[in-house]
Amino acid sequence: MDYLEEPNHLPHTHAIAIFASQGLDLFEALPLPHVHRSRLAVEHEPLVRELVALDEEFGTILVVVYDRTAARFFEVTAYDCVERPGLAGIESSRAAKFHGGNQRQVMARGGTPSGSAGEHNYHMRIRTEKQRLYAQIADRVFQINREKPLSGIVLGSVGVDAGAVVPHLHTYVHDLVFGVVKLSPKQATPAQVRDAALALREERERAWERAHADAVKDGVPRGWAVNGADPTLKALSRGQVRTLLADGQDDDPRIDEAVEEALRQRAQVDVLYDDKARRVVDGLAALLRFRA
Repeated sequence: MDYLEEPNHLPHTHAIAIFASQGLDLFEALPLPHVHRSRLAVEHEPLVRELVALDEEFGTILVVVYDRTAARFFEVTAYDCVERPGLAGIESSRAAKFHGGNQRQVMARGGTPSGSAGEHNYHMRIRTEKQRLYAQIADRVFQINREKPLSGIVLGSVGVDAGAVVPHLHTYVHDLVFGVVKLSPKQATPAQVRDAALALREERERAWERAHADAVKDGVPRGWAVNGADPTLKALSRGQVRTLLADGQDDDPRIDEAVEEALRQRAQVDVLYDDKARRVVDGLAALLRFRA
C-alpha cells in the first residue's frame, strides 16, 4: 500500500498488476491497459493467467495518423506502443506551385477572371496526390495485417481528412476499424496514440458486453446459456463454458474464483461494467459450448 500511495509510482494506464514475495525478495509492478476485476490473491504460484489472456485478447491495434503530407503507423499492444516506418506524402508548399510570373488566367463564365491555370492544376494535383496517399495507406494496412493479424485499427487525422482512408481499406480489414480520432501526424506522441487507441477499444468493449448480455438473455430459454452464480459454477465444473460473464461491481467472492477457473479452461472472460449489460446478469452468467 505504501508503494501505491506514492503518485509517481502509478502508471499512466488504467490498471496495474503487482507481484510480491517476501521470501523471494520480489516486488514487480506491471502497467496494464485494464484488468478484469480489482482483486488481492495470496497463492504459492503467481496468478499470471489473466496477463496471458490479456495479451492474447488485446492483440495488436494498428493506429494510423495521417494528413495529406504524411502518414505514421503505430502498433499498440497491451503493454507498449511502437512506431513503424511511415509514408511520405505530397509537398506542403503551395506558393511555388502556381505563383509564377507567366501563369495563364482561367476565365469564368461571363469573362471574369477566376484564377490562374496553374492554381487550378495545382488543386487538381493535390486532390489526386491525396487519394494516391490514402490508397498507399490502405495498402500498407493490408500488408501489415497479413504479416501480423490485427485485433483493431484506429485512424487519426484532423479536419476534412478525418476518415478519408476508410473507403480505401480492403474489405478484409474494414471491419477491424474501431473509429477515427483527432490526431495530427506532426504532433502526435506515442502516449497520445496509445491513450486514443485504449479509449476507442473501451467503447468497443462496452458494445461487446451488451452483445454478450443479449446473447445470454436469448440463450437461457434454449439451453445455450446459464444465468446466476450456481448454474454458472456448475457449467464451469463440466467444462461447458465458452464465454464467462461476470458483474464487475458485484463483490461475491465466487466471481474471482470463477474468473480464474474460466481462464484456466481458456474460456473467454467478459467482466461487465456497462450498466445495461449488468442488469441482465445475476452476478455470473455463461454462454455454453454445448447444452447440458
